[in-house]
Amino acid sequence: MKYKAIIFDLDGTVVPSRPEGMPSEEVIESVHKLQGKIKLSFATGRSIYTCRDIEKVLGLTDPCVINGGSQIVNPKTEEVLWEQDLPDNVIEQLINISSEFSEKLIINGIIFESKAHISEFPKIANILCALGVRKDNTDFLVEKLTKIPDLAVHILPSWIEGDYWDIHITHKLATKKYAIEKLIEILGVKKEEVIGIGDGNNDMPLFESVGYKVAMGNAVDVLKNAADYITDTLENNGFVKFIEEKLPTI
Repeated sequence: MKYKAIIFDLDGTVVPSRPEGMPSEEVIESVHKLQGKIKLSFATGRSIYTCRDIEKVLGLTDPCVINGGSQIVNPKTEEVLWEQDLPDNVIEQLINISSEFSEKLIINGIIFESKAHISEFPKIANILCALGVRKDNTDFLVEKLTKIPDLAVHILPSWIEGDYWDIHITHKLATKKYAIEKLIEILGVKKEEVIGIGDGNNDMPLFESVGYKVAMGNAVDVLKNAADYITDTLENNGFVKFIEEKLPTI
């Protein structure tokens, strides 16, 4: 096998896109079979708190990217191996802007009511997420946020049901692309030896950072168009089908 590592997204790729989403038994078994044969890491917008149970059932030991690319952690010990905080002195500004459009904010993996007193929020953070932003407000919020220097703003499908998006805000050097490049260095492999698997717009940086690109059957069109291979959907265990049917042939 010429590939030495697989980096995969979580939501929409190996787990359903909801807070309590967990891998199927087939995904768990497939990952366990690969242990020791190839390096396995995930890259997700989730915090350590919301991916902890997933990591446990998958039994991963290789470093993983969390918080939208702002941290790389050891999944067993939760030791932070690399991180990039938001720029100094922007937290209050981000909170004030985001609170106009979101009732709940996640900062460093902890949920806050957006109308809470500013003293209740942390002064240093690596990621801020505005939850449940109405789609008709998204462009206006993103426009306001991108005027602040040195930020990366990511639009993701919301866990809140309805016509909503979640907005993830990190340092410009804390994107999935930058973090995955760091992760590949830590893993000690080359770009062309890495497979990336994803489903969403925010997985394009993953595709830009690997040698072989796999889109889920439920992936957005832009990801499918960029893929080397399109597997089945999450509901039909597309991740497992790629591992068992396609991986041995490439």
